[in-house]
Amino acid sequence: MKVLFSLLSILTVSIALSQNSENKLINLSDIKFCDLKVSDLKKQDPNLQEIAILEMSLCPDGFVTDSRFENRKGYVSKLYPGVIFQKYNNRDLISKVRLTKEFKGNLPDGTYINMAKLSAKNVLDKYPTFNSWTSRDCSDFLALTNNETYFYVKLDKAKKPRYPINEKYYLTKPIEGIDIIIDCYKTP
Repeated sequence: MKVLFSLLSILTVSIALSQNSENKLINLSDIKFCDLKVSDLKKQDPNLQEIAILEMSLCPDGFVTDSRFENRKGYVSKLYPGVIFQKYNNRDLISKVRLTKEFKGNLPDGTYINMAKLSAKNVLDKYPTFNSWTSRDCSDFLALTNNETYFYVKLDKAKKPRYPINEKYYLTKPIEGIDIIIDCYKTP
């Protein structure tokens, strides 16, 4: 009986430790984004923190905004390493997710990525239809996108000319962040 209790205790502790590990794989397809609210995240994790974030698709001066989400503010939880949640401007509902270098897991479409090792070439290998680069003239980043998911590389301002994009050069660059815009209002 003592041996069984000891084994159960060890198993419980190891499960708890693995669930809180920073190496935890996140499966974004398990999250029901069109139902997820900041208040739900706070119930899951009372230590949910509000943070300021850099919007990679916007100008750093803060003048231009994106009405699809609350700009330059997000929420982080130790339950979701490498994930920053952002909400709609006037609603509690999550409308955007930023993935950072700490993210390791599956995107909403099931594709596995390890942000620490992801390059622009890897993105095009996984998503050949993301074959155009976009950027605002004032942004410090270039994006490979399908207008729902944005894979960002840091713009090299010393590289002249800026346009046309030197794709061969930027394919070797690491992905600095991924934005996933959640659209709960698509028409069929």
